[in-house]
Amino acid sequence: MKLGIEMPWRPQPTRLRAKDATVKYYEEELPDAKIYYADYPSTKFNLSASRNLATEAAIADGCDVILIVDADCLIHRDPLKEAIEKASKQNLIFTPYTDLMFADENISNQLINGEVTVTELIGRPIPILNWQVGGAYVMNATVFEEFNGWDERFVGWGFEDMAMQSAHIAIKKSHQARVNGLTVCLSHKDRDKELVKVNEKRWDYYVSLQTDEVAMREHIKGNRINK
Repeated sequence: MKLGIEMPWRPQPTRLRAKDATVKYYEEELPDAKIYYADYPSTKFNLSASRNLATEAAIADGCDVILIVDADCLIHRDPLKEAIEKASKQNLIFTPYTDLMFADENISNQLINGEVTVTELIGRPIPILNWQVGGAYVMNATVFEEFNGWDERFVGWGFEDMAMQSAHIAIKKSHQARVNGLTVCLSHKDRDKELVKVNEKRWDYYVSLQTDEVAMREHIKGNRINK
């Protein structure tokens, strides 16, 4: 099995520190995996198109299993490795966490400076989001092709992850597979995403197709508008 790490990335000064720490983390946790960066050349950063570009590069390079991770997410090693193993055998999209922590600046600094580890944050009385969607996925190349990647019709970023969840419900008859564990998102100044109204409407359409596999498969044929 060959693993590739896909990281969509457009240089932004306020995100650089978190990105560098994220890269260092995966270089240490998954030393045999190559990181593939991508930034689809559009005026507004297109997360979906960038993810697709990076994943295409990994598959072309012979990667069987793909970790798609944002440049600020640290996935605890145990659920991550379990998700990788499962994705190598099952044609499902895996979310390698159940608990998501948006770390504040203090905890982020501790993680970046090596004063605390992700493992040591487990069980701390810090606000946790349960069953969040987005930020990190593990899948094999077959699944990526089946879903035709991420929907590049979403503007910038926002709601494309929930759309992928809806597609999974329609096609696989289940939510994305979960592995119990923690993922920590490092803090950066421009944390808040722009909730683009047109993206929300696109997601609403995905929700309307959740019980219609044929219609969902037809819809996702249009995902790769930038290919």
